[in-house]
Amino acid sequence: MSPVTSPPADPAPRFAMLGFAAWAVATVAIRLAPTAALRPPLPVAIVALAVSLLGLAALIRLMLRRVARHDRARAIAAFVVPGMLGDGLTTACYAAIFPNLPAGGQGMFGALMLAGYAVMLAVGVADAARREPLQPIEG
Repeated sequence: MSPVTSPPADPAPRFAMLGFAAWAVATVAIRLAPTAALRPPLPVAIVALAVSLLGLAALIRLMLRRVARHDRARAIAAFVVPGMLGDGLTTACYAAIFPNLPAGGQGMFGALMLAGYAVMLAVGVADAARREPLQPIEG
């Protein structure tokens, strides 16, 4: 007689809580960062952005490694939705929430946040859709 196994838990609620926590920590970190740290020269900013986006991609792959392949797209969607909603609010109230950021920079801020979420969704969905390698047929 085989033991009865319960179905794996739905990862979406856990990923939604992680997503909210990550958004909150990042928002507080940006708010508390010194103004000078948030105004680097353009070449430094471009390199930092590229490294950050690559880091996001690696982090998402790492986070999803223990999630069943058929649950990965749902898990990553649950992770990014709280941050997207939160960043919608922070972008709308940009000057009040981030007085340490350049005035008039809310468009760039919103664009960078959307780019980060797009990378996370693309990596998560692509990872969920990736096919397992074919196994040789033994005969």
